Amino acid sequence: MNNKKKTIRNYIILSLGLVAVISTAIGANIFDGTSQALVNNTTTPNTSVQTVSAEGMLKHTETIAKKYEGKIDATYGDGVNNLQELKEKAQFIVRGKVIQQENNNAMTVTNLIKVTKAYKNEVLKEIKVLQVGQIGGEEVLEKDSEYILFLNPQEGRVNEYYVVGANVQGQFKHDQNGNSLDNHDLKLLKEIQNKSLNDGTSELSAMENFIAN
Repeated sequence: MNNKKKTIRNYIILSLGLVAVISTAIGANIFDGTSQALVNNTTTPNTSVQTVSAEGMLKHTETIAKKYEGKIDATYGDGVNNLQELKEKAQFIVRGKVIQQENNNAMTVTNLIKVTKAYKNEVLKEIKVLQVGQIGGEEVLEKDSEYILFLNPQEGRVNEYYVVGANVQGQFKHDQNGNSLDNHDLKLLKEIQNKSLNDGTSELSAMENFIAN
């Protein structure tokens, strides 16, 4: 939508490591951060809270997605437990630099990535990666930084992707000076550091070897 200031936006996030859907539509703002669904109807001052179990969220995810079909900005899948699971879940793995960023609304940001290398399946030279958060946020990609990204495509969108692993696990920041990598998930980071030690190579080379095999 072009006129963002006048548009009422909806956000639906189903977390607990299940599925997150961020929807853009006219109506209420709905946020589910843990096991509670907070419904704030923008047309009235009333607010209600309803407890939703993880099992219940999983059961109703498909129904909710269908209800907001055509209005979904981004979808985010489950978290992962290790690098192998991350590699298997990602349809695309690329290396690239963040050349431009834009806050779509109060909840999401679009990162324009200049792809320098495609490790798993081909993509365009420039792709868009959508994330929950805002520019400068702790778990959001940083402009002018280079990353290895484990991605899946946004359903129904052209050349738009999301980071596999709860929006953050599948992004490894590359320190170009020392060829080291950084990740918010310390378990995944330790795993690639161990591979680097075992291989006797840099963390970047260890990651590339892991992806290739």
